[in-house]
Amino acid sequence: MKRADSFRGNFMIQKSVILILEPLSKLLKNKTIYLAVKMFDRSSDRILLKIQTFWLWYKNIKDSNSVFRKTVCCQKFETPHSRFWKRVLTLSFCLFVFISCERSKNFGFRNRADKPPTVEDLEAWKERLAMEEAEIIELEKKISSMAQKTRSAGALSWKIAQGYMKIGDYDMGVKFYNRALKENNEGKKIEIVGAELHFFEPAIPYFEKALLLKPVDQQLLFETALAYANASKDRGWETTRRQIAIDLFTHLSIQDPRDSRFPFQLALIYFDSSMADSSWEGVSAGFHDQDKAFRILDDIIKKESRNVPARFAKANFLYRLGKVDDSKEEYLKVKKTIEDLNEAGLVRGGLEKNDSYQNVLQNLKKIEKTSSESE
Repeated sequence: MKRADSFRGNFMIQKSVILILEPLSKLLKNKTIYLAVKMFDRSSDRILLKIQTFWLWYKNIKDSNSVFRKTVCCQKFETPHSRFWKRVLTLSFCLFVFISCERSKNFGFRNRADKPPTVEDLEAWKERLAMEEAEIIELEKKISSMAQKTRSAGALSWKIAQGYMKIGDYDMGVKFYNRALKENNEGKKIEIVGAELHFFEPAIPYFEKALLLKPVDQQLLFETALAYANASKDRGWETTRRQIAIDLFTHLSIQDPRDSRFPFQLALIYFDSSMADSSWEGVSAGFHDQDKAFRILDDIIKKESRNVPARFAKANFLYRLGKVDDSKEEYLKVKKTIEDLNEAGLVRGGLEKNDSYQNVLQNLKKIEKTSSESE
């Protein structure tokens, strides 16, 4: 009866062990863990022997006539009771290994952030960043379109330019800085309560910092020179800033003689800062550099006969000097040049949408009106 109960108990223990170890089947496929369990199973007999030896020694410690000391080393305990404890120890060991592996796996998940990103991580970040950039561009378009309907378009572009410059993205900063200049020149005045309506002076520190942090290139020097020139103009052609702009444009003209933008800006500075309408009579007569401006423009037109900005500037300068007939002749040349470019397919949007062409027509009408009134 006892043997049957013992057999039934062992059977139930084995069944329980199988049910519990079944989820560990995948885990035990690992050779290292599998060998560890097998080694533990083989050594469980020795562990049980030592436990039972200690227990018998404790019970017989007071019995001096016990033969325990003589026989304990050669006894082999293979009773059902010993097999029961063997299975319990094996089960405990397997559970310990399973829990340890699960914790190690979770620990790996927790510390995944400390590992270098994989190719998959980088691709996911790239897609997410592209999506965010697209959203930012779309938002910027919506804000700009809304601002175009107000008189604060230039102010918005300048604020965006400042933001980019502050974080060191000078390329985007210059882009919005130029947009602010364009919007301001189109008559959309900046509306900043309690502040000056010009932003050229605040831009100078950003360009100076950019020159220190970025590799110096022509475009950056060009934008810096423009900032100094406009800041000087805002201050009544302040001498120091004007000279810095002239020095920068002169340096760029020598560095790259093929780019006519640099001498063209020099001509604008020389002429505008030398006109009497730029100062109070009796206070400052200007810098008397009109002749320098005309020589530069004539040289540009000589090398680039289709240079519309240079011809347009020359016509404007002549008109401001009171040489109306010469100005009209130059405007007609500009008109003919733009029409030739349009026939060659080089005018985007046609003559109706070309600002330079429309300005030429308006100026010619103005000259005709002035001439008729004088007669």
